Amino acid sequence: MIAGRYEPLENGLARDTELDRIVRIRWIASRDDVDDPRLSDPSVVRVFDIGEHEGRRFAAIEHVEGLPLTLRAPLEADDAVILGTHAARALVNAHALGLVHAGELIVRDDGVPKLSGFRPGEPGDDVRALAQALNDTSPELPLLHAETPQELVRELRAVRPAAAETVPFAPIVPPRRRVPPSLVLVAIAVLALTVGLIAVFDHGSKPKPKLRPTARVTPVPHGASAAQEARNLSAWLSRYSR
Repeated sequence: MIAGRYEPLENGLARDTELDRIVRIRWIASRDDVDDPRLSDPSVVRVFDIGEHEGRRFAAIEHVEGLPLTLRAPLEADDAVILGTHAARALVNAHALGLVHAGELIVRDDGVPKLSGFRPGEPGDDVRALAQALNDTSPELPLLHAETPQELVRELRAVRPAAAETVPFAPIVPPRRRVPPSLVLVAIAVLALTVGLIAVFDHGSKPKPKLRPTARVTPVPHGASAAQEARNLSAWLSRYSR
């Protein structure tokens, strides 16, 4: 049993006893051999696990049933365009992680390429190698000169636009960084405190309105007669109606 989990089978295969699936065991001989589980694409051989057994490092990778690209020759132009576009999309994902393809290219029975064997490096040579492999496999294709995956897709689309459009090729968008909830709560608290302090100081800085003095009103003096009362009231009204 490899690492207490993988039951060895024939031809480098093993059964994952935890997930009950067949995987291929690839022994990692040096630091130049890279198996990165982050690299995920339909056209890349997936890396399920990396471990160590009896002092040797290994990778449990996806088991792909198919043939190398060279044994698929000759390919029709439409098939080569679809295959090359799938592979170019996989190279975009690899380049985003700082990896280049330096291994094998297996073609499944459904025409989907599966690339394996990646290592750190500068992109360019792997694109040219893929373009050369497509030219060698499909004589109907014109000579490809691409230096980047995007250029390779454009060249393939120029040959067979309808075939290339069957494979979506979207640019890689870096994932957005999520803001921790604790930072959001702190920001809300700081904002609320700032607004409260501004309101307090602003209210305290406003001048208080001046109170208008209230005039004293003298009572109407009593008269000895009704005529005198009338004269007193008329004089009182004249004084305070100005």
